[in-house]
Amino acid sequence: PVADFVIFPPRWACAEHTYRPPYFHKNCMSELMGLVGGAYEAKRGGAGGFEPGGASLHGCGTPHGPDTQSHQMAISADTSKPVKLGGGL
Repeated sequence: PVADFVIFPPRWACAEHTYRPPYFHKNCMSELMGLVGGAYEAKRGGAGGFEPGGASLHGCGTPHGPDTQSHQMAISADTSKPVKLGGGL
């Protein structure tokens, strides 16, 4: 295929006693990611963040992941309660 599309609909992040921060990863092909609306949990909006209308391009094999603020929020989150992730497209 020439392109794969992924949409992240509203969803629940729930699993007891787990560590659920956004993670660093790299892909076997280039990744272009855009945000149509809402917020993206791995890159918070604001100065230097990922805002609606923005896009990022990661070349093949390039490691990428969350910003420091998003990672700190994730590792300090109360994981004993389910969280609904949504509002991002």
